[in-house]
Amino acid sequence: MQPMNPPPEHRSSIFKDIENWQSAYNDLVKRKAELEESAEHEQNILEMINSFEQFCKDYINRFYDTAIKPEAATFPPDWLGSTIEKVLLGYWEPIRRAAEQYQIGYYKDLLDRGYVQLENFRMGRHQMGLDKPVVLYLEKTGVYKRYPFGNIYLIGIPLMDAYNDDWMAMWHELGHHLYWNSRINFENQSYYQGRQPNFFKQEIDDAVATLTAVEDEKEKIRRILSSWTEEIFADVVGAKIVGPEFVTAAWKKVSREVETGEDLFKSDGKHPSPFFLPYIRACVFGEQFLISQPTWEQRFGSLPFTQLLDNKTKAYLLKIENLLSAIKSFVNKIGPKLTNVRFESWFSGYSALDELVNFIVNDHPSYSPIEFARILLRPQIVEGGAGWTCANCGATNDSIYLWCQNCGAFILFAISPA
Repeated sequence: MQPMNPPPEHRSSIFKDIENWQSAYNDLVKRKAELEESAEHEQNILEMINSFEQFCKDYINRFYDTAIKPEAATFPPDWLGSTIEKVLLGYWEPIRRAAEQYQIGYYKDLLDRGYVQLENFRMGRHQMGLDKPVVLYLEKTGVYKRYPFGNIYLIGIPLMDAYNDDWMAMWHELGHHLYWNSRINFENQSYYQGRQPNFFKQEIDDAVATLTAVEDEKEKIRRILSSWTEEIFADVVGAKIVGPEFVTAAWKKVSREVETGEDLFKSDGKHPSPFFLPYIRACVFGEQFLISQPTWEQRFGSLPFTQLLDNKTKAYLLKIENLLSAIKSFVNKIGPKLTNVRFESWFSGYSALDELVNFIVNDHPSYSPIEFARILLRPQIVEGGAGWTCANCGATNDSIYLWCQNCGAFILFAISPA
């Protein structure tokens, strides 16, 4: 097999785009300095762009090391270059969007309101170890990047939330950053919860053990909590940063965005159903903060369910009361672990590429160089979008489907643990 040479960097459109934004933000920072104005947010965006440029160079060079070329002989000559370009463009898009939006007057005004909120809760962020610089941008839905390319958090805020002056998504997304990039010290042990499989398994088992339900129902609830763990964790973090206002914000969001009582109990498998969102946050502070039954009924009428049914067969799955009880117990067990959190400076002495590489190695230590390269070229796998296996029939499904394409089981009740 003939060795492949990396394409000259100037042939990649992404480097030209990066250069243009670097120039624009260098000028902005310089101009604000001359006017003695704060350029904090512009400087953070510039630092993120510069860090990403180095990541791109390291990423490209890594794939032209002959030791890890993935099946190069079986693909067209330009396959590797075009695949790398596609991956980098996907990572670059939210950074470019953040840079672009902060130069558009109306969007900049919205984002500045978000930055004010960040400042208002600086103490809560500090207590959770989340006082690193933050770059915001506007998205259709809340977004965080599992692998920031430097010591700056990049968070996408739902545009409609920004219109409604609702910035609570920031605290939830910061919870995701904490999940993946922090060390928790608890009872003389140190944990990397996002990088250790089944980190909260014991807490889930303990929460389910308290139920009086039959074993089959307990197993379904155990599976639901496993699927929702990261989202519940992120909400607990947000609640600890903001306080009880986070509960009120959840209720406002649910009452604003959910149309019917039945919609309250829909889930994509990873996110808790809307009905449980205020409940999860309230459990951090105590039952006096729960949304009352009359409040629910005033907005949605008489709630249609006391139990969940399978979407396809309509067979009985579980009592909502039991799931609520397990969620409460689970939240109460997560909270104490968040009293001694240290955010890891993964980039101290390492490049941003090393951070991504180390994550894959820790998660998949037995991968061969070629298998590893395939993962590195398919970031959707490490970003959690590689599909799911149905526990009911064993079929593998693409991540875009919420129902098993073989047996019809709903993803929430049919995910087989990896």
